Amino acid sequence: MGSMARVWLLASLVSAVPAFAELNLELVDDRREVVAEHRRVLRIFPRDAFADRREWLADLNIVLYDPEEKTERVFDEAEIPFEAVHNTTALRKTTEGIVVIGEGVSWKDRSSLDEILPELAAAGVPVLCLAPTDGRISFPGNDEERPRPERLTLCRTDIIRRLDKRLDADEWAPEGSPVAAAFDVASYRSRVVLAVTDSPWAWPWVEAIYPGDGRLIVCGFGVIDRWDAGPTPRYLLLQILERLEQQAKPSDSSNEQD
Repeated sequence: MGSMARVWLLASLVSAVPAFAELNLELVDDRREVVAEHRRVLRIFPRDAFADRREWLADLNIVLYDPEEKTERVFDEAEIPFEAVHNTTALRKTTEGIVVIGEGVSWKDRSSLDEILPELAAAGVPVLCLAPTDGRISFPGNDEERPRPERLTLCRTDIIRRLDKRLDADEWAPEGSPVAAAFDVASYRSRVVLAVTDSPWAWPWVEAIYPGDGRLIVCGFGVIDRWDAGPTPRYLLLQILERLEQQAKPSDSSNEQD
């Protein structure tokens, strides 16, 4: 005598569009009577978040500065096109596209990023800086000699669901927390800075919007480190690039530099 389980999974997956599935579990006894049941709606994501977006990705003209080469390897495997720049002098000369600073770059070792990132954003070039390992940069807008943003937003993990309500903002396998780097507003040598910290109360998302819609996003979520752990890192990167897209294409004036 014993019991058996019956499982139904009803799903429809078309192209690269995430789908919902209904999971039905029933535990039946030897008389085939249901003694327990469980039903749950599951979200099913295609592994390749960019399957239908290759032309769109190419049009973004991503410029990648990645001395650690970790992000470069992931982009290559995911077929995300980019132009690699290997020094900050070339990075500073960028006038169009989307600039991505690879995950794991040290702000301490690459101190010139403190000036370059807000300069690019203020010139109308959207900038995404992925989870730095250590160091600090000037807090946007607190230096009279540097461009000042019109708006500044600090967020915790809630920003993930605000970008896409289908994504998991609580736990990413295998470590649990999606946060790879977070930032405190601190004082350093008489100036206000964003400092990388391991404090649980720090902010993993900083976004500065400059006049003319230039934008700088510092994202502390482990998008690259957790790329293969689940769909959320891949689809989160897609949402961030879409957020930056409106500033990615050159206009008559937004990309002119002296």
